[in-house]
Amino acid sequence: MQAQKRSAAVGVTSASRGVAPRTSVPPVPAIDTVGQWRHLEQRRLGRYKLSLPSGYATSTRTYPLILLLHGNGNTPQGLLTWFAGLGLDSVIVVAPEAPYVKLPETIDRRQGAYTGFGDAIALPDTMRGASLELTARWYADVLRDAMGSLRIDSTRGPLVVGFSQGGFFAHVLLTLIPEELGGIASICASTYPQWNVQARYVSVPQPRPRVFVAHGTADPIVPFSIGQSYKTALETVGFPFVFYPFAGGHWPTPDVDIALRQWIMSIIG
Repeated sequence: MQAQKRSAAVGVTSASRGVAPRTSVPPVPAIDTVGQWRHLEQRRLGRYKLSLPSGYATSTRTYPLILLLHGNGNTPQGLLTWFAGLGLDSVIVVAPEAPYVKLPETIDRRQGAYTGFGDAIALPDTMRGASLELTARWYADVLRDAMGSLRIDSTRGPLVVGFSQGGFFAHVLLTLIPEELGGIASICASTYPQWNVQARYVSVPQPRPRVFVAHGTADPIVPFSIGQSYKTALETVGFPFVFYPFAGGHWPTPDVDIALRQWIMSIIG
């Protein structure tokens, strides 16, 4: 209002410049057709949730580290809540938030929905492998940040536990940073052709990290055959692994929780 008064005082208006005053914001096209997208790697801040053992603040001991990877369209909180039910209070858990926001799901649910895959920003097929690797390397950075800033038991490698898409990324980390890991566990892991993770198992040096694979025989989202393909690929290359098929869908049943807990305890003691 102050600016309008000053302009009027000196006789400068939209009309005097021969420009019609704008009365409303132009409508946004329903379809994004203006211009062309190009994609370039960017550096920015991500975040991860942290769950510490109950005695962490008052003790000087070190603790095993577990990296928890959520599924496509999920959040770290849901998986942290599930993992707390396993009753493993003697571990430090870090749960990164996947880097891409799924806008339609976030708006519809009125809560965050995140993915590690560039389909959330419509990446072309030729770049999707790069987006997967960048996400996996971000997860590796979370591990290293936790290792460097918390009291972690460095005598054993951290474990990675992933659900659905997070299970896929657990296998990607197995092939990217095997020397830094003590083992990985995947539950109903999906797979992506842009990063043929099973073909990369052969390049993992000895001694290989231990692996736990669970998959629901009636999974309606990621078919049971995907879980079987992980089993076959691990078996062919000679990985130390446990395959746990369970009578259920795309979420772990109580018997999976028990089996996973036992597997974790067999490694961390």
